[in-house]
Amino acid sequence: MDIATLVQLMAFKHPDCRVLDVGGQNSQVLLGLMPNLQLTATGTTAEDVKELQKALMEHPQVQKRQLLLCEDLEPQALKPACYDFVISHEVQNRDELRRLRTLLVTGGRLALPASSSFDDDAYNAANLTVTSLDAGKYIVGTAFETDNQGLSDGSESRNIRIVHGQRQPSILQPVVASLKKRAFVTAVSSLQDSIDPGEHIIMIAEYEEPLLSAISETDYIRLQDLLAKTGSLLWVTAGSLAAGKKPEFAMAAGLLRAMKSEQASLNVTAIDFDPDTTPLETITAVIALRAEQQVQRKIIPGTGVLGLWAEYTDQPTAAAP
Repeated sequence: MDIATLVQLMAFKHPDCRVLDVGGQNSQVLLGLMPNLQLTATGTTAEDVKELQKALMEHPQVQKRQLLLCEDLEPQALKPACYDFVISHEVQNRDELRRLRTLLVTGGRLALPASSSFDDDAYNAANLTVTSLDAGKYIVGTAFETDNQGLSDGSESRNIRIVHGQRQPSILQPVVASLKKRAFVTAVSSLQDSIDPGEHIIMIAEYEEPLLSAISETDYIRLQDLLAKTGSLLWVTAGSLAAGKKPEFAMAAGLLRAMKSEQASLNVTAIDFDPDTTPLETITAVIALRAEQQVQRKIIPGTGVLGLWAEYTDQPTAAAP
């Protein structure tokens, strides 16, 4: 998968996504695929901007502007957390990397050439988790929150229970590790185990195989008990529903939506991923972030991660029943 295809996946599901092309080298390709893309193309000099204006004149929605990464961005009228995807072909140092990161919403992505000479410490310092793309030609960083964002103020429980089915899926330990980064105290149990009233639950029993489409009577009784007691429930599936791959995993969202319609105060959500296209670290980061939001019963400011990527189907209107 190349950069343009990754942006296209995002724009297909969320046409209002915002993309920044630093240097403008990708703009014509992107607009050829997505003529209505909300794009900002930049140049380093006034002459560069004039060239962009000529080249992109058929796309009036595109902003063409001057950008100097070596200088602070806010005086250049670029506000923090204003883009979902940033592409840059040249980043000179850690300060420039940090400046680009500030432009991303949480969960947004920064694409750089693989030749960028940054080590893991530099990406971690900029709050980016990185993976390779396009046969190693690019590095794509996914923006995560800083340590002091989204954490507890002491007003809610930091205990959370992860519930699996008859066997533990491979994602279990990575989810536990991601939750621990947010200072959660985790417990792990199977669907057959009882829970205490008010517990916060992450359900991963359907992550690797469907549960509801062929649920046993025993599991159904246990599930009813869990749903009656839970303080919050995040139901996680890996059905690639956005791509229509495994429709049998769609039953969870329908079940929770029906519950929500009967009792509006229920704190329940279904979220689906496509593991073939979404890095594991992104999946676990999104799960932990959404769990944080449910525990706090509020949306954390600046969290563009929710409903942003085509790889998963969590949407503010549809998947938060």
